[in-house]
Amino acid sequence: MPHMIVEYSADIEDELRTGILCPKLCGARVGTGVLAWSGIRVRGEVRSRYHISDSHSGNAFVHTVPRAGHGRDEATLTAAAG
Repeated sequence: MPHMIVEYSADIEDELRTGILCPKLCGARVGTGVLAWSGIRVRGEVRSRYHISDSHSGNAFVHTVPRAGHGRDEATLTAAAG
C-alpha cells in the first residue's frame, strides 16, 4: 500500500492547509496512472522540535516521504514518483 508522509514545521501549520494539501498530493500520485485511489494514504505530521541551520525565524520546511510496499518493480515505483 503506497503512503506519503508530509512533515512540516509547526510555525507554518496554520498556513499549510493540510485538508487541501493531502488530497492534492493523493490526486497527483493517482495522476501518474500507476496507483489507484483505493490504496493511497497521505498523512501530515507536524514537527515541533527541529532546527534550521541558519536560525532565521522566517524559515520553515515541508518534507515529503513517499513509501510503497513490496510487489512493485523499480520502473513502476519510478513512474509513481512522477
